[in-house]
Amino acid sequence: MYDYLREIPPGYKQEYKSLISKFIPTNDSVKYQLIIMAYKEENFIGECVESLTNQTISPDEFEVLIINNCSYEEEFDNTESVVKEKLERYKYDNIHLINIKFPKEIASAALAAKFGMDVALCRWSNCENFNDGILSYMGADNRYDNHFVSEILKAFRSPLDYGNPHQENPIGVEENRVDVLVTNMDGNIKYAHSDKIVDMGVLNPYIENVNIMNDLLGKWYYNNFDIIWGVKTDTQAHIDKNLLYRTVDGSPLWPKTFRAEVYDELGGIEIQAQEEQAIIIKAVLNNCVVRFNEMATWGTIHRLEKPRVPDGSMTQVLNDSFNAYTNKEELQVYKLDYWTMRNNIEKYFYEKTFYENWNPTFFSEKDLDKIMKASGKSYLYFKNKFIYQFQDDINKIYKKISINKVINDIKKEL
Repeated sequence: MYDYLREIPPGYKQEYKSLISKFIPTNDSVKYQLIIMAYKEENFIGECVESLTNQTISPDEFEVLIINNCSYEEEFDNTESVVKEKLERYKYDNIHLINIKFPKEIASAALAAKFGMDVALCRWSNCENFNDGILSYMGADNRYDNHFVSEILKAFRSPLDYGNPHQENPIGVEENRVDVLVTNMDGNIKYAHSDKIVDMGVLNPYIENVNIMNDLLGKWYYNNFDIIWGVKTDTQAHIDKNLLYRTVDGSPLWPKTFRAEVYDELGGIEIQAQEEQAIIIKAVLNNCVVRFNEMATWGTIHRLEKPRVPDGSMTQVLNDSFNAYTNKEELQVYKLDYWTMRNNIEKYFYEKTFYENWNPTFFSEKDLDKIMKASGKSYLYFKNKFIYQFQDDINKIYKKISINKVINDIKKEL
């Protein structure tokens, strides 16, 4: 089994290890474990749990681990009571609620996913090849069609029945195996603001602009930086041809369903933002066979709320877009100098050096070394501690401007 303590900060390793090992092994009949990450999900997790209690397959064949990050009293909500209420009316014992308190510095969706996947692997650790089992990690804001689990098991039992339209150069499609499975988001995306589900199709022009910017940013990264997500860009030609993209709109696709043995061999999820991207890059570099089952369907709710971690994710984009729409103004995003800074601290984390002709302005290498020492081998922990420590300086130095101006600036650079 991979070193699941590798990225855990030194001061938390022993507690994490004891938490992972305390769960009893699962039954041999269980072939699939689904990890649900939850944090302040009282308004949405009810639908999620209900959809999982209505699966058509026998509950003996799958288990659900709900990882509820209920770290601090001031952040407490009713996620636990909502889950328990739903499970009271469910007569089986294959859905488990795990309440956990992560240290605030590293509390994140990536850590919750890693923790859940580590627990699942440990529950199979006494079985040969992890019981030939399958693992997924998904969000609590999803709703699963009632044949979702059965379709996942079908794909792993009969791999050659499933192709992969999402790779330019599919890997191993003639081999009778599947290592990573793409499931199908049904396109019925809902948006939520606070506790109300609202139709926010008006945000689409903002999101389209963000996608344009991100695509250009990716090209700019590869022209200017030799480390992206800890991967050297001299492998990029191989990666580009084999990464996964939606056939409908060409946007990146990050599968979250793995053969347990393969997930273990890949070294598990990295504790960092966009951990899906990092592990899929590793999967491509290790020639994993990826397949797609369009019948394994689920829907999602995008929340319009303040992001829970700095510089986060799609949540940041949605929240900023919603505010721009409400205020009838252009979306504001960081200029290129901010992303240059971010790429430099990533390079420093991995190589202890900066890019040529770049000098830090509000922190020193001594500052970074101190943060790195506290961070162990976790880039997310390092990045978050850096941002928390220097957030005021970042806000003063790195300004946000119109996204259209940033798009034009990137085009000039390219």
